[in-house]
Amino acid sequence: MAVSNQNLKYLRKLRGWTQEEFANKLRIKRSLLGAYEEERAEPRIDVLEVVCDILN
Repeated sequence: MAVSNQNLKYLRKLRGWTQEEFANKLRIKRSLLGAYEEERAEPRIDVLEVVCDILN
């Protein structure tokens, strides 16, 4: 995976976004983002593509 679950949280916090704000940008539920960050779920490829677009 190009972006690890731990990196999602780090990059989100680096930009000062709440889970809710980042989840809205990714067009997913906040609870799903939380699951990604806590390594309870793996992000789908379409979500990772949006992450890459948002974060360059």
